[in-house]
Amino acid sequence: MDREEVWEYNVTVWLVDGGSPALWSSAVLWLRVLDVKDRAPVFAEARYSARVPENNAVVALVLRVRAWDADWGQNARVRYRLGEGRVRGTPLSSSVSVEAETGALYALRSFDYEEVREVGLWVRAEDGGAPALSSNVSVRLVIVNENDDAPQLLYTPATPVVLVRERGQQPRSDTASLAPRCFF
Repeated sequence: MDREEVWEYNVTVWLVDGGSPALWSSAVLWLRVLDVKDRAPVFAEARYSARVPENNAVVALVLRVRAWDADWGQNARVRYRLGEGRVRGTPLSSSVSVEAETGALYALRSFDYEEVREVGLWVRAEDGGAPALSSNVSVRLVIVNENDDAPQLLYTPATPVVLVRERGQQPRSDTASLAPRCFF
């Protein structure tokens, strides 16, 4: 019997004696199959991915992972936790957290696209059985670039003064103007 397939049975028992005439009686037995810890949690998706805008709010909800366990009662209770990892040399747990009861994943810091473009991590779902069974799922956070950095002049000429003549004007040695250009 597998409780996850059929968890209760109604069985009718017939009793017949060997006498003449044969006498009989019947009883209906209701059987409930007890749970044995035999199933690990299963995630709703094979992998999770979310786009996080850079300069996000601290403690912003990023996404929610979900898993369920086909067992019953305490054996089916699912809790979540982060796998070990690092983001630019710092522990993953200083950048991201997961709420144990709900699977809600939070950004604990504001991400900067120019520093981190993607964060890969694992979330583990454990059931309440003894011993606990678990499953892992991959989560990918893609940091989305925002227009938050002013342009910078990367080349400065060796001569600090540039003489530019406007139409019909003679150049003056005490002023300079540059026509802006964009290169893409």
